[in-house]
Amino acid sequence: MTQSLASMPYHKSIIRTLCFAPAGETLASGSEDNTVKLWSVASHLEVGSFNFDDHVRLVRFSPDGNHLAVATDQGTLRLIHAVSLSQADHEAEAFGQ
Repeated sequence: MTQSLASMPYHKSIIRTLCFAPAGETLASGSEDNTVKLWSVASHLEVGSFNFDDHVRLVRFSPDGNHLAVATDQGTLRLIHAVSLSQADHEAEAFGQ
């Protein structure tokens, strides 16, 4: 690859982990700014953001793309049901995010 397709500088600290959803339409990024952001691959726009209690170490989508697992440096593991953005927001609120 010799050319950048897009640049999305919206985290306030180092990005530690990235994961594409199985369908390839969404990219999740986790950062030392204690956030996970969801990006539309097509539009290069942020489509969701979740705050956590510590630096995000790892983000991974389930094989079917319906869940996003998030692990933090404190050892917290959160599983977010991510069938739609509104459902993912509701799940994050249930965790007190």
